[in-house]
This record gives sequence, C-alpha cells and structure tokens, in this order.
Amino acid sequence: MDRHQLTAKVKQEDVNYYTEALKTVDVEIEKFYEEKQIGVTVGIGEVNTTEYYHTYIKKTIMKLLSETRLICLRCLFRLWAGGS
Repeated sequence: MDRHQLTAKVKQEDVNYYTEALKTVDVEIEKFYEEKQIGVTVGIGEVNTTEYYHTYIKKTIMKLLSETRLICLRCLFRLWAGGS
C-alpha cells in the first residue's frame, strides 16, 4: 500500500475466507426543509455523510479469523433527498 499515492496493489487468490470492512458513520444535517409525523418523524433536507473505515475482519461462515486496524480512511458523501 502506498499511503502517499493512495493506491494499493492487489492480487486474486482462492481462499477459504472473506473480508468485511467495519466503519463508523457520521451524519450532519446541513439544511432542513420540512418535517412530518406519519407514525414516525420524517424530514426533507440536505445532509453530509462521512464514513470512517477503521477495521477489517477476516471471516469464514462459522467464525472470525482475524481483525486488523486500518489507517482511518475518510469518505464524504453529499446527499440530497427531496419530495415532489
């Protein structure tokens, strides 16, 4: 892995496990437009969602094989949800 170039070299292998990334998600309301009660509270607005990938785990169907901490990768998504 080259942290400065933000690249990683990978190769295909046949293995008896799979990996799963673990993350923390932060959601920040940027603009708020409307809110309704329809059994639950729903709203329309703009949010920033940031995902922090901090760990990956190796698993088989039956058990956890290992857990590896990652350098915190930050992904920012800008979402807009609106009604008609």
